[in-house]
Amino acid sequence: MKNMIAAIVFVISLPAYSRNVPQIMPKSFNVDYYTGTSMMFGHGYDSFKDDSSGKCVIVPATEYDETRTPNTIQESTFKLELIESKYDLAKKLGVTATASLKSGFSKGSATVNYVNEQSLNQYSIYILVSAEILTPLERAKDEQFDSDYIDLARSNPKAFRTKCGNEYVAAIQRGGVFYGLLKLDTEDSASYIRTKASLRAKVGTFKAAVDLEQSISEATSHKSLQIFAFQIGGESQPYPTNVTELINRVKNFPAEVASRPVPLRSITAPYSQLKTFPIEATVFDTATQESVLDYLSQLRFKVTDHRNNVEFILNNKSQFQSFLPEELNKRIDYANEKLNRINYLTKNCLNNFEKCQYPDDFQYQDILLPERLVKSIADQQCKLRTREECGYIYKVIADNACDVLNYNLGKGKVCGTKESSTPVVCTKPVYKESTSAVCGVKLYNQKTSLECGSDLGGECTRSVPIQIMGLLGLNSDKPNRGGSCFNTPKTCRLEKFGVESYNTCRDQSFGVEVPSKCSQPSLEYKECRDPQFGVESYMACASPKHPIEGIRQCYLLETIDPETQILKYQACNP
Repeated sequence: MKNMIAAIVFVISLPAYSRNVPQIMPKSFNVDYYTGTSMMFGHGYDSFKDDSSGKCVIVPATEYDETRTPNTIQESTFKLELIESKYDLAKKLGVTATASLKSGFSKGSATVNYVNEQSLNQYSIYILVSAEILTPLERAKDEQFDSDYIDLARSNPKAFRTKCGNEYVAAIQRGGVFYGLLKLDTEDSASYIRTKASLRAKVGTFKAAVDLEQSISEATSHKSLQIFAFQIGGESQPYPTNVTELINRVKNFPAEVASRPVPLRSITAPYSQLKTFPIEATVFDTATQESVLDYLSQLRFKVTDHRNNVEFILNNKSQFQSFLPEELNKRIDYANEKLNRINYLTKNCLNNFEKCQYPDDFQYQDILLPERLVKSIADQQCKLRTREECGYIYKVIADNACDVLNYNLGKGKVCGTKESSTPVVCTKPVYKESTSAVCGVKLYNQKTSLECGSDLGGECTRSVPIQIMGLLGLNSDKPNRGGSCFNTPKTCRLEKFGVESYNTCRDQSFGVEVPSKCSQPSLEYKECRDPQFGVESYMACASPKHPIEGIRQCYLLETIDPETQILKYQACNP
């Protein structure tokens, strides 16, 4: 194993690989500090591509916890864990689905490369010894969204995500981690079961290296093993080759990290938590595509684990029932073909998110591998038998015991959004109120004049003097000299007399009192196929949950238990 000190990926947990219950990765916002080109303060991160983006947040200052200094050891955690598969190892080391997939066709991080270097199989036992030493978190202070990207965030979410990602680096965790993967070889299936059972009582999480030391010593006593080590931070030293050296490295590691902590994780946060991020902006959603990559990653680990098991059988023929090597070699070629297909689907998904869909045409046919033997005793008979110990032949049915073929169509957040067809409605503005000619005349001036009409007067016994006639508006050229009656003018209001007052009203010319308001365009969810909508159909498979169609044949060693005198059968080599 090469001596390397590098950054480790700490992102999220991988779900158990099965398409029956696929899960979208939960966001823990812990990202490998060396992802892409830079994961420093203010830089963006795209959780879909597991890659760094441009710097779109301005971070004027950072801060630590007031009670701690940057090199203070804040937390030390020591673990001893059983590793069931390469998939399980990747999960415990925090390798993301996207990172594991990208390593199939491009250079991965130091941690991803470490996982890829391990060839785990189901016939050996693996123990992961880990020491994680953390110093105080350094957090961004008074960060601001870069105003140069506001228009882009508002107008083009897809282009904004390409430039800035969907999260930004808000804090950095420093410290160091040390991993030692122990491989314990077993000679047959019985010794595997015994050893595995005894180790389960030794695993756990410890707060002190001395407690871990005792468990490691007990777990590895009297067993041949190999050690594959890897570290980030601390001093550069040759990796341990035996358990004593491994224990000493773990015990000394906290002191090494305290004097030389290195960046481990960039803690990211969504842009929406920034006060200066435009409220109306939306980050381009890729939740569906991320779930597809998660599923492809599960397939890749499943196929790789199967290939490793086949290679172990071919290299240890004497430990297994007789088989045709050429048939198992075909399984390796078949697995490599499927891994190439997964690489192709991954590239398409990362290069064009619109083509990132569940590969419904992908099928991987499992086969029963030769059974591992128990060492036979010379005076007992090992022969081909048809018994339940050999296993059952199950009926091939398409039901929920098999992988999913298609999910139901539905609408929801996971599908993304689109603008609704509901029209935008706007209210009319309310103008200010005023009394003005714009509102029309309320009253004209009032006068007494024959233009208003007249009333017929009584007997006139005297003539009306010319002066009085003129005052009354009578025709003074024809005076009423005979004493007859004359007309009396009325009082009225006419337009020609001029305006006394105007009406009060609201008009645009007076200015706006209450402006017009328009409803925001509503969004509705798109339609897609996703696990949350339920299953539409399943693939056909033979599962232990299906009815039994027959009993398999295999070579069994027939023995009698000396205490109970009950006949027993164990797999053997004829």
